[in-house]
Amino acid sequence: MSDARSLYATQFFGFTPETFVLRIYTAFQESLSRNVVRMEADLLERFPNEDPALIRQGTEEFLALAKDHLKALFPQLEATLHQSVLDIPDNVQLPGDQAQEEAGEGSSQEGLRELQEEVRQLEARLEAENRAAEALEAELEEQRIVRAHQERLRQWWRGLEEATRGDGSSVSLQEALQALTETALQLQDVVRTVEKKLAE
Repeated sequence: MSDARSLYATQFFGFTPETFVLRIYTAFQESLSRNVVRMEADLLERFPNEDPALIRQGTEEFLALAKDHLKALFPQLEATLHQSVLDIPDNVQLPGDQAQEEAGEGSSQEGLRELQEEVRQLEARLEAENRAAEALEAELEEQRIVRAHQERLRQWWRGLEEATRGDGSSVSLQEALQALTETALQLQDVVRTVEKKLAE
């Protein structure tokens, strides 16, 4: 029996197969010795006229012969015990292993479902964060565009102010723009009048 099988059999039976076989061997020897002692006592009782030393010598020789035969036959008995009695079939499980396997299957399925749900939630959160980051990036881009327009307007305004100051007039840019607007309106009126006359 392999070490792994022997270990499993030990867990299953609660004792090692080797210890069990050794105890059987020891039990055979003790039983044989006890029975030979009884046999010797019975022979001494039945044959009181025989020499007790001769009876004892005969029983000791018988015991030695029986032990030799037991020693020779026991390996076959040991092999039979290991193959037929102490071998755990492959389909047999320890109660603890069976409970652990059943719990493991259920818990592994439940654990798998929990992991899948956690992955789904993390993916959803990552997607939401990506969308938020894209929205922020778009907003920042819009702000950069607006700032660039504002800067160009400021430069244009400064250019206009410098142009109005450069002609030597004391008129402010706001007054110049107001005069320009009034002039543009007057020009529009003139154009409309000319168009009416041409149409007649």
